[in-house]
Amino acid sequence: MNKKNILIVSVLSAVMLASPNVKADGVSIHGNISRSQVIEKSKIIFTAKITKVKHEYSSRKAYGRNNKYISNFRAGISILKILAGNEHLSGILKKKNIWLSESSKIMPGKWIIVRDHYNDGYSLGRAKTGDIIIVYLQSEFSISEENSKTRIYVRYMDEISRLTEVKKLIPIVLKAKQKKWRKSSKCSKPDTWQYKKGCHSMAQIKKMHKCPGKSRILFSINDGSLSLMCLNHRNKYEGVYYHWYKSGMAASEESFSNGVQTGKSRFFHENGNLKSIRYFKNGHPHGKSSYYGTDNKMTRECIYKDKKLLKCRKIKVNTKN
Repeated sequence: MNKKNILIVSVLSAVMLASPNVKADGVSIHGNISRSQVIEKSKIIFTAKITKVKHEYSSRKAYGRNNKYISNFRAGISILKILAGNEHLSGILKKKNIWLSESSKIMPGKWIIVRDHYNDGYSLGRAKTGDIIIVYLQSEFSISEENSKTRIYVRYMDEISRLTEVKKLIPIVLKAKQKKWRKSSKCSKPDTWQYKKGCHSMAQIKKMHKCPGKSRILFSINDGSLSLMCLNHRNKYEGVYYHWYKSGMAASEESFSNGVQTGKSRFFHENGNLKSIRYFKNGHPHGKSSYYGTDNKMTRECIYKDKKLLKCRKIKVNTKN
């Protein structure tokens, strides 16, 4: 082994010793990630208490023998508090029997490539019953149902001692994300949304919008996008349901009656142009549906009757000036 190779192994060994959540025969780290970047990537952030620890084992042939090793660190948890994020995922996290799963980054006889390494984080490899941790979840696709258990695959976690810092960072990071989303939007001012040909705050929209009858108004923010709905005494959608893109531009205006989609609905491209006009009856497409490109030109027209598609025709778009 030449001096250059000795140096590479020594540096990686030092990294492995300094970072207990990175272990393998060899580790190649391709970039580090900061706490702010972890928060920016996260769909939902929550605190949890570890209730049990049970790792998964595998075996692999290396060095002329079969080696048993931990392939996944696992811990059963109880959710304590949602700090930020997706409302749909918040609902999933209300389920019982939730397990966190983290790749052990161990594989006998193999070098492991680690991208976006979070050097300051917590690892389930050192988890103990009673530990309270902060969990960052990047994707809803990280959640799976297995034999009445909800399994969440995680990469990034923190010790609860970081909670004060994380709470301070969350609004700062989310505000920076919103500025990025709105850079080229007509509603460039953060926390404003396109409504009645202008850009208004939620408070202003609440004053302007009239819910039908005795229904009440409700706002919902999901991963940066906003929805407005009116709920009747049965908690069913009533009147127009509005949805906005993260950029603040209108995404859709859909009509409901006692929770059933009915009448005319409009959908928009993020540039503000019309995407489609569709008609519904008893919650299903009924009548004419027209579809438009981002340039506002009609591209397709379809006819439905009682949710059945009767016919569709493509419309040739003249690309000449």
